[in-house]
Amino acid sequence: MNCTACAAPVESLPRETFREPLFGRDFDIHVCGRCGVTFSVIPSEFPLREWYTKAAHLYSEAEWIIHPSPEKDWRFNFFFSKARELDLQGRLLDIGSGDGRFLVRAGEEGWRGALSGLEGNPDMARRRKGNYTVEIGEIQELVERPGLQPYDVVTIFDVLEHLSEPGRSFGHIVRLIRPGGTLVVTVPNNDRIRVLEREAWDFPPNHNTRWTASALADLAKRNGLEVLEVRVSDFAFQSYSDQLFYKLFPIALSGVKRLLYGGKAGAKKTLTDLLAEDAGAEGKSLTGVKSRIADKASRRRIEVVLRDAFKVVMFPFLIPVALAVCLLMPGRKGDCLCLVARKPATRP
Repeated sequence: MNCTACAAPVESLPRETFREPLFGRDFDIHVCGRCGVTFSVIPSEFPLREWYTKAAHLYSEAEWIIHPSPEKDWRFNFFFSKARELDLQGRLLDIGSGDGRFLVRAGEEGWRGALSGLEGNPDMARRRKGNYTVEIGEIQELVERPGLQPYDVVTIFDVLEHLSEPGRSFGHIVRLIRPGGTLVVTVPNNDRIRVLEREAWDFPPNHNTRWTASALADLAKRNGLEVLEVRVSDFAFQSYSDQLFYKLFPIALSGVKRLLYGGKAGAKKTLTDLLAEDAGAEGKSLTGVKSRIADKASRRRIEVVLRDAFKVVMFPFLIPVALAVCLLMPGRKGDCLCLVARKPATRP
């Protein structure tokens, strides 16, 4: 078998085997001796689109995890600081633009140039509107479009690890950048500090590769890019408390389900499913506690209050642990890696 990032042959036994719970499929997880990427091979016949549809239901048992707001997202803040430093401007393409939160913020930051997104999920692309355009499709489709003008800046935030063939896809991405243009890539940091075992979302077929700073830089260099910087986000105490909170959160949700629904709570349904069934096709109004938690905005506010309260309670216990880990493992920092690279200008 070949590494999905650098195509080097890998003959060693897998480091581990992970059985995903939806289809009961075993995925071997390998480490490439050449580039250092941890990878899994996703068979072409595996129903990935169907898996993601069902996995959203499965992983949403911890249903109300909130991503950072665009204003507090470390990835976006780092990008705009580098954009000011390098005087980045011009046509920008955000690959895997999702609901457009980065593109909206870019507009608010006064980005000098046209803003575009590429998103494979039409439902995600329709969730947010702003002064930008979105293409629905895959990377290769955009690259092969006749007459396509290359972009001055291409960003890809936490998408590379989801791709089944990241090496091939990265080559396509480089073709989208004009000579002298800039690429900014973020991925989860495989060397991040974890309190407990690896998170459920960091296994195939969701995350098919795991990246270190050296592996990410190697990928860029092999594709002819000049690496300007690879930055690791700082370790934050909140990461410890959040990891613990979201380990306990599903247990709390199960308790709420049993309290509200008794025997029905044993079914393989999330709290959201049960609330939707309660409301019925007619959309009848729920009352009391059910009404509060059925409202998405309300339950997110509840989660924030619980998460912040948990942080306060755990503070005196986790600070000594956090300091000890940082001192003993100084190279293992925060959750995010960010690569900034430039495509060499065409020589005269």
